[in-house]
Amino acid sequence: MVTSSSVKQITEHRLKALKHWLSRAKALNHDEKKLHAGLPDGLRDILAPKRLLLWKEMLTWYGYPDVAVFDEVVGGIELSGTTCYVPSLEAGFKPAKITEAELAATARASRIGLLSSVRSSGDDFIDGEVFAKTLEELECGWLEGPLSPEDLPESAVISRRFGIKQGTGDKVKVRLIDDFSASGVNSTVQVECSAKLHTLDVAAALCMELLRGSACAEWVGKTIDLSAAYRQLGVAPSSRWVSYIAVYDPDSRSPKIFFHESSPLRSFKICLWFFESGALHLVAKMQSVGNPLDKFL
Repeated sequence: MVTSSSVKQITEHRLKALKHWLSRAKALNHDEKKLHAGLPDGLRDILAPKRLLLWKEMLTWYGYPDVAVFDEVVGGIELSGTTCYVPSLEAGFKPAKITEAELAATARASRIGLLSSVRSSGDDFIDGEVFAKTLEELECGWLEGPLSPEDLPESAVISRRFGIKQGTGDKVKVRLIDDFSASGVNSTVQVECSAKLHTLDVAAALCMELLRGSACAEWVGKTIDLSAAYRQLGVAPSSRWVSYIAVYDPDSRSPKIFFHESSPLRSFKICLWFFESGALHLVAKMQSVGNPLDKFL
């Protein structure tokens, strides 16, 4: 539509769409409040800024093929077990290496071993940055803690948090890693379908198609990046037992335990969810004429 429309037509289309969704947001406001009030405490805090019913209506309006993704977000994202089948993706079965029951059975022994292994990285800068960022996440409401090992349920699985340096010179930063692979959480994930990543060939084909449509036009590209994308989702209450992390505290020189209220970055199932939900495809479709509809969500 962009290639065949005038600036005036595009502007009018944007204005019409924005007016429609502003109207729907106002109409759904009462029901949105009721929905949020019924959410579990942790999820309620994480999803508080989200207009969930408006998002669900957008999914239907734009013909998104897997509207059930709404229920996953409202119920919280599972960190272990079988992934949901997504009808728009190709079949790609990958079995779990262990069952959730097997992971829970070894949880106590694994916790003792992991907590005894959490120690300094040997780099004071990394240790300080990792713990400082952990406290920032705690302040944002993405984590809860610190917790005592004695207060954890018998089946609680703890994953180790550490940091790695990225960049050089003045641009060095520390990226947090929550190792859900070593703890065995990722090994419980069973995949039913497979997402295809867009390669350079896809980008080249897109460029060719745009050139065919308007060879003389000057194109401007833009990257849309959701800030703290993984933190937009909450962990399902049923997955709390596998959401614990242990991080080295350089001040007390001991491990501190927290658990994730928001979805952790290095969880295999969370990564799959982002690929399989295809939510960004919907945003791209909604913004095909430049509508900033992501501001509604």
